[in-house]
Amino acid sequence: FLARLSGSTAEFLSMWVLMFLGPRTFYLEEESGDLQMELRPALPRWLFDDTSTPGDVMLSFKLFGAIDVRYFHRRGEENLYRAPATRYVVGFRDGQVMHVDGAFIPAPLADKIRRIVFVSSIDVYFE
Repeated sequence: FLARLSGSTAEFLSMWVLMFLGPRTFYLEEESGDLQMELRPALPRWLFDDTSTPGDVMLSFKLFGAIDVRYFHRRGEENLYRAPATRYVVGFRDGQVMHVDGAFIPAPLADKIRRIVFVSSIDVYFE
């Protein structure tokens, strides 16, 4: 059995990745060469669920089929079209939690996320 994607399926997956993750999820920082991660989605406001928790407008998906990613939209009615994140909360499988302020996740945390086995969740806040 040889799995193949049709052109329309490949195009759909490409659009999904661009919408939910952004144009460059993992990249090397130019000066230091360190691996960094940035989630910069292009999502309309109506995709977010605002009925789960009062005050939180959320959208969730699985990254690499293993890491729970939750986007928390706190910008009112604004759409998230390439808006940078303001902070990240990364949960590890051992129960540890790491807070990152800013639009990107620096090395070595970006490398741990890319390796999948260490990280269980990422909460991304757009405030």
